[in-house]
Formats: sequence, structure tokens, C-alpha cells
Amino acid sequence: FHRLLMGLVTGCKQKIEPKSQKVTITVKGDEGVTVNEPKTLELVKGTKWSEVKSKVKVNYKDGYEAKGWKLDGASGQDLEDGYVFNENKTVFALSKASEPEKITITVKAGDDNVTVNEPKSFDVIKASKWSEVKAKIKVSYKDGYEESGWKLGSTSGVYLSDNDVLKENTTVFALSKQIGAPAPETVTITVKGDEGI
Repeated sequence: FHRLLMGLVTGCKQKIEPKSQKVTITVKGDEGVTVNEPKTLELVKGTKWSEVKSKVKVNYKDGYEAKGWKLDGASGQDLEDGYVFNENKTVFALSKASEPEKITITVKAGDDNVTVNEPKSFDVIKASKWSEVKAKIKVSYKDGYEESGWKLGSTSGVYLSDNDVLKENTTVFALSKQIGAPAPETVTITVKGDEGI
């Protein structure tokens, strides 16, 4: 009986497993974020966010930029550099709409019959069409004169057409002609290129 009792006691000894020293981080994001692989990371328990964030790979879709990180989801706690991971967690990337890049348009009179009204300089979204930009410009003409056209860069520059796209800071010049006079003749030049252009 004594041996049987000893066998039962020794047979019931439980093996005590050491607590896991690893935690898993899952990476997610909102509609402006693309999460790249790996979407989960295994870390040593006690690792700080500042040590992890360079390993988390996300891209922001066109028109979006980084807004910050949260724990668990979009409405979770802000994720600070000093945050320590002691359990499995989800980190959530937030995005915001990017501010569109702007350019400055300066308006000048191309001849003595044109007066440029305020504003003489203003910002527009980069890559705006000339038709959209022109609608914001206020000029007046001396009696007997009307708009003849607009030139880009200087009075000897090229005439602007409604579909021209403005991509950098520039100056435009308003030109006049006598009312009833024919508009200046213009030619269209089409630029093409190979597959590398």
C-alpha cells in the first residue's frame, strides 16, 4: 500500500511550464493604409513600440498620409514610443487625406490696355487646368479693347489653351486686342515620346 501511495503521489507531479516569453503583434490599418507583409510580428515580451515600429511596414494610398498609431483599433489608445508589449496586441495605422500640393500663379498685364485687379497673385492646386485657373483671375480692359489671349511666362511666351495643365509656380500675361479685331493666329504643337517618356 505504501508503494502504491508513493507511486500515486510521484505520478501526479505536474510539469510546470515556464510562461511564454513571446507576444504576437498584429498590424492593421484604416481605408487609406495598405499593410505589407509580415502582418504579424513575434516579439520578446517587454519590447517597446519604439523598437518595433521600424519593422512594421505600411504604405499610404494616393491622397493619404500618416496620421499616427492606435492600439486595438481606430478608436483605441494612442500608441506612444514608450508603450511596452506584455501581451498579444493589434497595432492600428491611421491615415488622413493629404493636403494637395499648391503652386502660385502671378498675373501681369501683357500690354497697356489691360489692368490686373486684385488678387494679382494666388495659389491653386498643382496640375490645375488653365480653364479653372483663368476663372479666378480678374482683369479689365480699356474702352475699345477686349481679351486677346493669355501667355505663359512672358509676353513672348506661348499662348495658353483651356486644357493646358499648370504644374509649377508661374506668371501669366493678359493680352488685349481692339474690339472686333481678329484674334492672333495660333498653331498647335503635339509632343510625343517613346515608352521611357
